[in-house]
Amino acid sequence: MLKELIDFVDASFPSIPYGEKEKAKEAIEQFNRTGETVNYLFARPLPELSQGDVLSDIPFVYYDTNGSLLRFKAKAMVVNTSCHIENKDYITLVPVVSLTTFESKVASVKNNQTYETMYIPDQQLEEYCIDFSMPMTYTSELIKGQIEQGQITRLASLSQIGYYLLLIKLNLYLMRREDPVTMNQRKN
Repeated sequence: MLKELIDFVDASFPSIPYGEKEKAKEAIEQFNRTGETVNYLFARPLPELSQGDVLSDIPFVYYDTNGSLLRFKAKAMVVNTSCHIENKDYITLVPVVSLTTFESKVASVKNNQTYETMYIPDQQLEEYCIDFSMPMTYTSELIKGQIEQGQITRLASLSQIGYYLLLIKLNLYLMRREDPVTMNQRKN
């Protein structure tokens, strides 16, 4: 999965220097050669609510093509920076959804070759992926209060490599270079 992700980043951000891409690929190959397991999540959450934490079921809403408001519950990932979580009034969450949601694209999702999703190959989340396309914002007071009261459970926190995967995927989803047609239109 990591090699495919590096290739995907390479195609999405062509300005990354060749040497840097090669260093990343070499680091990934070292994991393959040693047979070392990459831990993307810690066994227990970090002491404080942090960017990338996975929470128990959270309600999400969206509008369908008819304009009807639909609701669903899903695990959720915190996308705000940890500093923002501590100092701001709102927390943004994205749903952690079943891989079956992406029927025809499961292989691409699992290899992190789709822009709007992130797959974490960890036993806790092996049947799920993070969907950046459906964010919800809640007050920090509500989320933190429900965690303290036990109504929401912090299920997992990202390890350092999981955190870097999140940063890469958020950049690919939100900051990748526009397509040539749109870039040309911006010039005119």
